Amino acid sequence: MMADKFASEASKVQSLLHREIKFVSARTEAGRSNKTKTISQQLGAKTLNGNKKKHLVITINGIKNGHSSYVDSSEDEADSLDASENSKQLFDFKIIEQNLKWNYTTGAGPGIMNAGNSCFINSTIQCLAYAPPIAQLICRGDLDDLCKAKESALFAFVRLIKRIVKASKARGKRKCLTASWFVRNLRRISKTMRVGSQHDAHEFLRCLTDSLQLDCLRAKGLKNDGEKGSNTTFVHGIFGGMLESQVRCQHCDSVSKTEDPFLDLSLDINKAQSIEDALRQFSSKEILDVDNQWLCNKCNRRGNCEKRMLLKKAPSVLVIHMKRFGYGRYSRKISRHTSFSSKLVLKRNTFSEPGSMDMEYSLYGVLVHSGHTPSSGHYLCYVKASNGVWYEIDDVTVCQVGIKTVLSQR
Repeated sequence: MMADKFASEASKVQSLLHREIKFVSARTEAGRSNKTKTISQQLGAKTLNGNKKKHLVITINGIKNGHSSYVDSSEDEADSLDASENSKQLFDFKIIEQNLKWNYTTGAGPGIMNAGNSCFINSTIQCLAYAPPIAQLICRGDLDDLCKAKESALFAFVRLIKRIVKASKARGKRKCLTASWFVRNLRRISKTMRVGSQHDAHEFLRCLTDSLQLDCLRAKGLKNDGEKGSNTTFVHGIFGGMLESQVRCQHCDSVSKTEDPFLDLSLDINKAQSIEDALRQFSSKEILDVDNQWLCNKCNRRGNCEKRMLLKKAPSVLVIHMKRFGYGRYSRKISRHTSFSSKLVLKRNTFSEPGSMDMEYSLYGVLVHSGHTPSSGHYLCYVKASNGVWYEIDDVTVCQVGIKTVLSQR
């Protein structure tokens, strides 16, 4: 009886081994097949041959952020990664792509009252309010199902953005608004921040996006960032990008690649005259030798290597932070002007994927710090409203300015 049973099992195994296997195209969260997709098809970026725009916000103070998008040239690796990571899609990124351009035309909305050293909160929120995908997704109600917890940062953020947009469309005198929830609950957003003290706007932005991300996950039944699908929230859909660190062993020429997600890009401007210079330095090759020698996994030798940081995936809204402050008690601010323009082109050699195209971003916001240290001074911002006009927003004061004023900020 046992022999018959084993013979039967062996027969089943043989039949499985000889069965024909059929392959079909993989599907990702957006419903596309694993064929090569360009940046403009994925996230609505503007390439040199396209007509869709992405948006750029720059912070001139000592610590800020950024993002980016890519070409799927590796069908096996890239699409299998998309399929595994995004199998649980929390937000439809197609909606973001459809709202990269304004669908209405208004001027600037009202200012926000300073509740005592809260200018870093006001300026950050104002910059976010004039990003087309953020304002339009909120006003369309696409985030309403995520705002059931009325004491969440997401609920307060959505409500305040709605009030700013609604007031911008209204006629007549506009009353200034308050960001009272963010002032009262500042310690919930960041345990290191205290009400009434001046803090760094870039640090606040990072803490705010982390809070919004966590609220999105909780609304969808997830507990922690890093769970399957956690990188498919609207926060990552708008700000999320991917860096690729490449380390090449100079002995065996093998390359080790490591991916690192980001919600902003911090650029060293100490030796840069412009944003473009800082980006070139960011992605330039670096030789690690002497004390920084690298242990190669392939040849199992510790030796010199060549390291480079490239963009694998770029965001719809790119936030660039100019690092004007060093670390330490007696560090000084880099106060000289670092030039930037209303358009930023990320060159194809900035991306890690072969066949990538140049990508163009359009400036819509600049957050400025005036003062000598990140814990003192004052924050204000410059934003481009949906009517194409630039405005300076300094707490409750809102006034129209020209593009030359915006580009001269430092």
